[in-house]
Amino acid sequence: HASELVPTLVGLAALADSPSRLRGIGHMRGHETDRLAALATEINRLGGKVTEFPDGLEIHPRPLRGARFRTYGDHRMATTGALLGLAVPGIVVEDIGTVAKTLPTFTTLWTAMLGGV
Repeated sequence: HASELVPTLVGLAALADSPSRLRGIGHMRGHETDRLAALATEINRLGGKVTEFPDGLEIHPRPLRGARFRTYGDHRMATTGALLGLAVPGIVVEDIGTVAKTLPTFTTLWTAMLGGV
């Protein structure tokens, strides 16, 4: 389902060079966590600027800084934090093991992709 890509798109939008607005995704509030609120909270904590709307998010890219990225027990939040960590030094993804829900070998594959780092 395409809505499962929303957290990844929001992560990429936070790293882009121009603002993005995602609408019609209010249903993302009813997943493992309120993904819209969680994404806004975590990206804003990293120094980004994300504004919530009832049915979406507006993302204004800003330089991000490393910090703990909470997953709220949500595998899509964990993969978004990992994605952001590729571009922003110092991001530590809390409870990365939650990705086992959809990809049990994620941490092994991720470590191998990064050259065993």
